[in-house]
Amino acid sequence: MITSPEQAYRQYAANGASPLGLIGMLYEAAVVSLHRAVHAVGVNEIQQRTTHINHVLAVIGELQSTLDFERGGE
Repeated sequence: MITSPEQAYRQYAANGASPLGLIGMLYEAAVVSLHRAVHAVGVNEIQQRTTHINHVLAVIGELQSTLDFERGGE
């Protein structure tokens, strides 16, 4: 369920993106979450840090699941 205009925009953009565009969007989401995690560490917000790091790990897992070793090699 989409709860904000930002989420609606991201959903719309993801639906119309090419496979390479989706990878770029995932990469960007990981970088943003890493920046947020670093900020959370700086202000001693442990729960927020954990939330952002967990998001980065989920994005990395999604990126790993899209690898095609048949076409791309090692």
